[in-house]
Amino acid sequence: MKRSSQANLKRLRALMKKYDLKGDDVAQRLGVTTRRVYGWLSVGQTTPIPNTKLQLLGLLLRSQENGRVGGLAFRLVPTPKKKRVRRTKQRPRGGRRK
Repeated sequence: MKRSSQANLKRLRALMKKYDLKGDDVAQRLGVTTRRVYGWLSVGQTTPIPNTKLQLLGLLLRSQENGRVGGLAFRLVPTPKKKRVRRTKQRPRGGRRK
């Protein structure tokens, strides 16, 4: 684990403790799965929390206290999930159709 990922992990834990958050609270705010958050928090983590996600979480939590970001009121809207496109089997090229 890199030094920066250790610092990010400590900061994430500190934010969760300060604002009394659970893994699903963090997941909802950042738009990731709860499993992903617990993966970030695990001791043998393979993928640490990205700097941008940690900065976003800090910004959201600080702005939650006063309800504004940069003088503008805001509300997060979840993004819709993409539909999976089912691909059909293609016929082999050439030859006759039966």
